[in-house]
Amino acid sequence: MVPEQFAPIFDAIVEGAFIFDASGRIIYMNQAAKRILALIAPAGSESLPLEERIRLGQLHTADGAPLAAEASPPRRVLHGETLNETNMPDVFATTHEGQEVAFSFSGVPIRDAGGAITGAVLLTRDVTDRHQLERRTQDALDALLSMAEALMQPNGESGNESGTIARRLALLTCDVLGCRRVSISLVDPASGLILPFAVAGLSPEQEAFYWEYQRNTATRLEDIPNRALMEAMRAGEIVHIDFDALPADQPNPYDIRDMLIVPLRISDHFIGSLALDHGSVAHDYTAEERRMAGAVGKLLALVIERDRLWQQREAARAEVLALEAANQRMDEFLSIASHELRTPLTIIKANVQMTQRALSDYLRQRPDLEPRFERLIALFCRTDQHVNRLDRLVEDLLDESRIQSGRLHMHVAPCDLAQIVRDAVEEQHGINPSRVITLQLPEEDRPVMIEADAMRMSQVVTNFLTNALKYSPPETPVEARLRVLPGLARVEVQDHGPGLRRNQQARVWERFYRAPEVVVQQGSSVGMGLGLFICKTIIERHGGSVGVKSAPGQGATFWFQVPLLGAVPQPKASTMPQRRLPRRSRKAKHPDHTPNHH
Repeated sequence: MVPEQFAPIFDAIVEGAFIFDASGRIIYMNQAAKRILALIAPAGSESLPLEERIRLGQLHTADGAPLAAEASPPRRVLHGETLNETNMPDVFATTHEGQEVAFSFSGVPIRDAGGAITGAVLLTRDVTDRHQLERRTQDALDALLSMAEALMQPNGESGNESGTIARRLALLTCDVLGCRRVSISLVDPASGLILPFAVAGLSPEQEAFYWEYQRNTATRLEDIPNRALMEAMRAGEIVHIDFDALPADQPNPYDIRDMLIVPLRISDHFIGSLALDHGSVAHDYTAEERRMAGAVGKLLALVIERDRLWQQREAARAEVLALEAANQRMDEFLSIASHELRTPLTIIKANVQMTQRALSDYLRQRPDLEPRFERLIALFCRTDQHVNRLDRLVEDLLDESRIQSGRLHMHVAPCDLAQIVRDAVEEQHGINPSRVITLQLPEEDRPVMIEADAMRMSQVVTNFLTNALKYSPPETPVEARLRVLPGLARVEVQDHGPGLRRNQQARVWERFYRAPEVVVQQGSSVGMGLGLFICKTIIERHGGSVGVKSAPGQGATFWFQVPLLGAVPQPKASTMPQRRLPRRSRKAKHPDHTPNHH
């Protein structure tokens, strides 16, 4: 027991302090410990056997498995262990109200003069908020990435109809913004009517009422009485509506206190709005929430406009002139999308980086807490990889836009193609250390000089390599070769994947083409069918050519060749050694360059 004069000191400790006797019976608790025990066990349970207290509190691990009595913190300390963040994972329990709570533990055994264990001291802290923050962060980031990937996914790929896609977007928006309800409305370009598009967060009865009410009260954009509101939304401003400040006769069937309305715009055109609320609970929308809502609004507008353009494009296939017009609008849209996507990507990247820096600063002051944040650190690392992947997709969109507008400029200078290929192969081996990547060069340390844009050449080699890694079984090697021909340098990348049929081999270089029968075997499945089209354009701008040799079931060898800067002697076969690259990490220029050949 704690002497009476020390009890106020123990009660001032933030952590719950428990003292156990040798049998596991609680003989002392401070005030924080009593509050914790009251959450998960009935009054008087401190006198119960340890095993019974564990059962009553429904203690379990992070994956939901029941916590065995021998693995519980008190029993481990009574067996002589000293617990801390490094060897004691958080323990979860269920409260009387059925809510899950999480606790961290540290503790030491109490020994007598002879070294025998006579009890234990255990400190515990409620870390439920931290776990909930990790879960909310993961859910929000997953939803944002899903929304961005919906933009990149070709129309009809998922097999969903427009109504299903609309509801998915509304649900994702709820996940990202953490609100109770979301509704999306669009402006019909022909009639100017404001039409409901999707809603999430309502009960089945409320949703039926919502659709009926919206159909019966459809209003034209020009007929909205609050002109100031409409002008603000046309200008791209996010609007907050306080329902308590509205006239008493204003309809409010869903008992909303505060609503945020985000305009949906493509370029300078207002195409609809996103409305979100937290129900009858007053909510003060922070500047960060408004920025995130604005970023979500941009993504929504792009997904909706992409879907509309794809439908127009499909309808236009019946007439060549209509198809050409739709393609032109699609090109304009891709140009807009590639620039508009920069805003949400920048916000996501900045939020991740700021949080990482704040967490790093905190852990520098409290290095003892670093093991407790390992999962959160890993989460931010994965998020950064996803953002970099999306950034590569945006770069493909930008390159495609530059090609169509004739603005894909090359910064040509003498460069060593052997070094470019060597760096690209080593980079991919660092990103994929479990894969076997071999390289054949004409002569060790012998430069192969060409006149080219070195960065663009590296982009082509990286694209060929990531395609080969992505579409071949993980247990098979990928082989890269650089050969010197009379007046030409030729790069080949061979995989042992499913291969291509003859009628697919010419089409893989086309814009937006993706071979329908070939599946991804490693990495991301998101692709737009632009990678090889861009590679072909880059090589042809350098006076070179591209090609592929393949057959179904026999893998594929993608190659390109460009003119040499000067005469280079024809290499002998013995001067092309094959070597396994060392496993050393290199910073990737394009961490996940999305291919398009299969």
